[in-house]
Amino acid sequence: MLVSIVYTLALAMMLIMAAGMMITGPAFLTWLAGYVGLDSFFITVWTWMRWPIAAFILLLVVAIVYWAAPNVKQPFRLVTTGSVFAVAFWIGASLAFGCYVQHFSSYNATYGSMGAVIVLLFFFFLSAAVVLFGAELDAAIAHERGEHAEEA
Repeated sequence: MLVSIVYTLALAMMLIMAAGMMITGPAFLTWLAGYVGLDSFFITVWTWMRWPIAAFILLLVVAIVYWAAPNVKQPFRLVTTGSVFAVAFWIGASLAFGCYVQHFSSYNATYGSMGAVIVLLFFFFLSAAVVLFGAELDAAIAHERGEHAEEA
């Protein structure tokens, strides 16, 4: 049980860092530059590098989940077909879902204050489905290659 709590806390922190990097844009850094003394070059570099860094952190989180969560011994692989698919599809689904919620849905008028909870739970469902599909994709590829993991 302690291992599950540690996994949950560590992965939550990594996901919060990745989400924070995606959200933190040039407007925040321009505000911060006034206090810290950052120049415009750093702000420009951050604007372009925040997405690849956040994607790398997400890839690391998914790789850790695929390595540590199953009850089998397997080598750690940062980049697998399933993890790349999961991260790419999760980012795409997040952007599309955010666009839908912002422009097309009227969940608040229909469901009232519970609409936000329903939308959040649906987003969690989509995220879990993408991560599970990536894991299944990796397992199918490993099975086709004849790689068998040992029981832990």
